Amino acid sequence: HLRRLHHALLLFLLSLALGACSLIDTREPRVLEASLAEARLFGGAAVRGILLHLHGCDGIHNDPWMEAWFDYFRDRGFLIVAPDSFADRTRPPVSCWKPFPNKTEIYKRRYAQTKAAIETLRERHPGKTLLVWGHSEGGAVANTIDTPVEGIVTTGYQCGYRRTARLRVPEETPLLAIIGTRDPYIINSIRSSRFRSIYEICQAAHSSPNWQHLKVQGMGHATPLSHPEIKERVDAFVEMVMQ
Repeated sequence: HLRRLHHALLLFLLSLALGACSLIDTREPRVLEASLAEARLFGGAAVRGILLHLHGCDGIHNDPWMEAWFDYFRDRGFLIVAPDSFADRTRPPVSCWKPFPNKTEIYKRRYAQTKAAIETLRERHPGKTLLVWGHSEGGAVANTIDTPVEGIVTTGYQCGYRRTARLRVPEETPLLAIIGTRDPYIINSIRSSRFRSIYEICQAAHSSPNWQHLKVQGMGHATPLSHPEIKERVDAFVEMVMQ
């Protein structure tokens, strides 16, 4: 509890310092409390576009590899918006460890939060490219986005939603899933599914030619852009969706 409160306070103070309040639509406070309230922002105006980051099961972290992703998009003219899903005070607690709360309820809430965030960002930044990057639990949420966006990247998560190898993403929306062969979360998910390998679940999930995946040998849950294969693939993906 104390850790959550301390974390939320830091995010709130940071959002004030960076002008996050300007993104809060006071006409729908209950909706946006669950989407853009306490959002962490990087960069100024959205020159090229917006990156909506969906965090993992325990919130937003200052891990160096994750900061490198934020720097990457900010340096390319993107406004990074990283909402804190725990801004919804009725959300179930952190779902990374026991006792595990109801994941279905969490995903239902995060889906609604993300839909509200996308709608508001579209309204506030008309005509700008909107990319979504979901990591871990956020990757699962990204795989449920049925609203058209210009592109989706998932990291630390298997292809498809949970163990089903299905996506709600529109077939025309480009999607890139970056998967580590030593990611324990992915390994455990596949072991408890009907699929025998990362390759098999990705082949089943990515039925659209606009959906692709990159399997990185030896990589765990973190997805460092310093890895040349990852950097090359992300560069190509961003340039494709910006055309």
